[in-house]
Amino acid sequence: MVAMRFWHLAALNLARRPLRSVLTVLGIAVAVACFVVMVGLSRGVERAWLRNLQTRNTHVLGVKKGAIDILSAFLDANVGNRIEQMDGVSAVAAELVDMMSLETDETTIAQGWPLGCYLWETLQLTEGRLPAADETNAVVLGQSLAEVIHKRPGDTLRAWGGTLRVVGVFRTGSVIGNNSVTLPLRTMQTMMTRQGKVTAFNLRLARPNDPAAVAAVRARLQAAFPELSFTETSAVADHDLVLRFFRAMAWSVSLTALLIALVVVVNTLLMSVLERTREIGILSAIGWPAKRIVALIVAEGGGLGLLGGCVGLTLGATVLRGVTSLPRVRGFIEVELTTGLFAEVMVGVVLLGVLGSLYPAWRGANLNAVEALQHE
Repeated sequence: MVAMRFWHLAALNLARRPLRSVLTVLGIAVAVACFVVMVGLSRGVERAWLRNLQTRNTHVLGVKKGAIDILSAFLDANVGNRIEQMDGVSAVAAELVDMMSLETDETTIAQGWPLGCYLWETLQLTEGRLPAADETNAVVLGQSLAEVIHKRPGDTLRAWGGTLRVVGVFRTGSVIGNNSVTLPLRTMQTMMTRQGKVTAFNLRLARPNDPAAVAAVRARLQAAFPELSFTETSAVADHDLVLRFFRAMAWSVSLTALLIALVVVVNTLLMSVLERTREIGILSAIGWPAKRIVALIVAEGGGLGLLGGCVGLTLGATVLRGVTSLPRVRGFIEVELTTGLFAEVMVGVVLLGVLGSLYPAWRGANLNAVEALQHE
């Protein structure tokens, strides 16, 4: 019963200045929403990129060493033949990747693969067929992309100033794959005037489940091809400079927003304590210990954080869903809003409210009871 009255008093204190409390909650909510959106986008890009590699059953990715953006770093395609001869490597698939703008204003990823390589085996056809060896303008579309641009086998697709003929539609286990365009490597090299060039090598290893064997293969590859960087697919995001920059930017913006929210909480509760100086003096006079006064103000800070977190999570999830549904970004981000993420955010924002209440609580607990009773 006493605990109920305690929490009821904390709620009444917040309700005394409804406009101030609402603005504080909104400030926290905006900070939380910013955190959810920025971190959600960062993790979504990483998740989409990694799942795209994993659905191909690629164990190691070879790219140009030191390249900031692999889309602009080109390699000699013939190097793949030498890599395939290395001990421990079971298959190599060269790949040319670039961004493609379609006539419908959609932006997608185009990937060129050598006909007959293992990557084609990872595509699950839902319509049509794969390109034949004698076709120079054939292309297959991811299922999601085909639905958005309303293309089926037999239709044409304009790209890089030329015309491609859709021969099939496929499905994969990744967002990027389902929103991509795949065509024979030589066709893409010709259309891009990048004959003999690729952007990456996909490697399958003979013993991918043996960490020691994988490490040994990577060491041999690195020694034999010092101009390349060989990374396990599970660690690609940690080594990609663009993804690392995006991740750092997302956290920087989010932490700045949360810091502003912390200042808002401190300001709100400090003003509340100053306005309730006489009331706090009365509580001290009737026997409330300092720790109980501290607990009351901390409870108010935690309550503000809890309310702001609930509103912020709802707002952030809504904005994130909206952003990832935009035509220009939906094929590159795989958002996953989990209960665990929501729980982490709620715990964090309540702690933020508590942290913001500590200084005002200290000020309130150290008020002199006699002076506080004389305060007007």
